[in-house]
Amino acid sequence: MIEQAARDLDLDIARSIVIGDKWGEIRLAQNVGARSILVRTGYGRTQEQMPRPDLTADAVVDTLMDAAVWILRNPHP
Repeated sequence: MIEQAARDLDLDIARSIVIGDKWGEIRLAQNVGARSILVRTGYGRTQEQMPRPDLTADAVVDTLMDAAVWILRNPHP
């Protein structure tokens, strides 16, 4: 589905960021080569307390606003 959306919207997945509150969304980002942000809202705080040894988010933040700030401060290399 991600690949289809990237084609339809002419997106560069490698320059994209997945923001989510579950490890599954962080895995999605990892699988497609995107960066990821785990947000502590929703399920995020609980997910953060159950780390996955095979997954690491590029950032863990409190809110979507914090995610936006992180994105602006960390442009893709």
